[in-house]
Amino acid sequence: MRNSLFETVLGGVVVIVAGVFLMFALGNTGSGASGDRYKVSASFESVTGIQRGSDVRVAGVKVGSVSDVSYDGETGKAVLSLSVEDNVVLTNLASARIASDGLLGGAFVDVSPGDGEERLAADGTGAIAKTQSATDLMEELSKLGSAFGVGPSESVGSDLYSLQARFDSVSGIREGSDVRMAGVTIGQVNSVSYDNTRNKAVLRLSVRRDIELTDAANARIANDGLLGGAFVALNPGGGFDLLPMDGSGVITDTQGALDLLAVMSQLGTQQGENN
Repeated sequence: MRNSLFETVLGGVVVIVAGVFLMFALGNTGSGASGDRYKVSASFESVTGIQRGSDVRVAGVKVGSVSDVSYDGETGKAVLSLSVEDNVVLTNLASARIASDGLLGGAFVDVSPGDGEERLAADGTGAIAKTQSATDLMEELSKLGSAFGVGPSESVGSDLYSLQARFDSVSGIREGSDVRMAGVTIGQVNSVSYDNTRNKAVLRLSVRRDIELTDAANARIANDGLLGGAFVALNPGGGFDLLPMDGSGVITDTQGALDLLAVMSQLGTQQGENN
């Protein structure tokens, strides 16, 4: 009898504890991101390194995350949807920039709330107007190399279409490598081949059909930071005629991959000659 009573009491305690945990879990679920966070958008020229889940920080403290990354064909910009904690007040003078944790760290969105008199709308329509895009380290090194007279040479499914781009060098690029515009993936590399006649590397690219490229479009080989993977960065150009979407389109204005070791070697050689 005593054992039966003990088991009954113990069972009741277990049920009560389980109920408390269940109420706690339901309470947390009901007060999740939808109640404790609000969304704002921000448009950038480039968001290289940013993806869904990337941190949103204020003064170095994480206050949210990137909930969506998209490309706006009308403005030619990358659009980030930011989910921010409700206690973080962003004003109409707020600014955002793409930053990274040091030379080899991951990218995040660094937000400054601003000191404006009006708070950005918390119903999802608020937009941060002042933004600063990601810095392409390899492009900056390329510019540095050009300043010293070195660097790469430049040549004057149903929802995708195919086109070609010819490069002096496509080091790091392989089948499946990203094709990006303003840092947003819009396609991939289908094939990599060599044109004996022109002495060029030829990439066959698959691009989203809603992305229109003009006859002044350009392409370059870029990297996700110093140790990141290579990808093809496209710019639609401001030409009057659109490239055909039947597979015959060719991008002729290209910049090949930067051979960093060669650039550093040439810079060292020039420095030695100057001394």
